[in-house]
Amino acid sequence: MRIRKSFDVTTALAIVMGYAMLFGALRACGLGVVFGAILIGLFTCVGIAQATLYRGYRAREVSIVVGIVYTGFVLALSAIGAYGYEAFHWRFLADNLLTAIGAAVYFGTPVGLFLGILIEAYFQIVANLSHWLNRRLAKREADDVAQDTRMD
Repeated sequence: MRIRKSFDVTTALAIVMGYAMLFGALRACGLGVVFGAILIGLFTCVGIAQATLYRGYRAREVSIVVGIVYTGFVLALSAIGAYGYEAFHWRFLADNLLTAIGAAVYFGTPVGLFLGILIEAYFQIVANLSHWLNRRLAKREADDVAQDTRMD
């Protein structure tokens, strides 16, 4: 499936509604602000990458790569936050680099794949709903025009 690059008002409103549902779910679950920021950043990165990389094709592969890179980035920031500038020492990097790469691949792959499928399904539902509403509106307008011509 190809991800569209041009968006109409319906798609923009769907994006806003998706973020509103995400914020509501995070608040209802009582998750922290940091976790919420990480999750929202991941959703945003996956969505932007799906629309821009490979001209909108191969969305699932792009989602997996973004999930791995983003998870690695979050792990690196966590290490810097936990150990400070010692995280840049060569011995620390040598000891923990393979572990961090393995963890990024292990956790990032399913997270990226899941979010990619979730975003793809959400936009497919929105596109189908928009198409159905446009057909219904066109039929209603055609019925109104036919009724107006009968009244004349």
